[in-house]
Amino acid sequence: MEFYVSLPRGWSPDRTWPVVLTIAGSAKNWLANAKQFASARDSLGYPFIIVTPVVLANCGRDLRGTSWYDYAPSVWDLIDREGRCTFDLDGVRAVIADVARLYHGQTKPFITGFSAGGNLSNSWALVHPEMFRGVATSAGNYTGRCVTDEVPVPQPISSAPERVGLPIRFFNGSDDQYRQYLIPQRDDVVILAKSHGFANVSETMLPNMPHAPMPGQVLREFASQLAPSER
Repeated sequence: MEFYVSLPRGWSPDRTWPVVLTIAGSAKNWLANAKQFASARDSLGYPFIIVTPVVLANCGRDLRGTSWYDYAPSVWDLIDREGRCTFDLDGVRAVIADVARLYHGQTKPFITGFSAGGNLSNSWALVHPEMFRGVATSAGNYTGRCVTDEVPVPQPISSAPERVGLPIRFFNGSDDQYRQYLIPQRDDVVILAKSHGFANVSETMLPNMPHAPMPGQVLREFASQLAPSER
């Protein structure tokens, strides 16, 4: 899996650094997404390594050969065999390991998904809460992708003890032109999570906010979860 990475100001190999995975929306603007979060991080003075993986399950079909991707034919053959949900999850695990090895990133990242990228951040939170420190979805979708849809078999909602305290935050904007279907999808995943024992779930409606990844709000939330020694 390819990915973009941005290191915080003052980075050094003398410590480990908190990591934020940012999952782009259906426009697949990988670099723009990474730059938005890096700019907000620098403006707010936070210590996050920003990592934007080049995923497939944030929307679209027949992706081989599109201008959004630069994967080799052998990678597309692997995707055809294993499915894009498997490729994305295995790839993100490998990216987390790479960032730890190369940049001293912590192995338990925060994750945020914007718009169609919310399909992945929400799905992974439900199925693998042990992987993440915190989850924040901005104007995010949830359609069951990579849980009940487009996987070889349905993936069970996790019963791992980590699910109980995992902070899951949903940010939506009052001026989002897609809110008429994003809000019901948000409500569906909130009900699903709470019914399976996820106890630290909340929703925030931001006034005058359009359809946007909301990097400032997301990073402030994640920063509030850092220990003083990490700041």
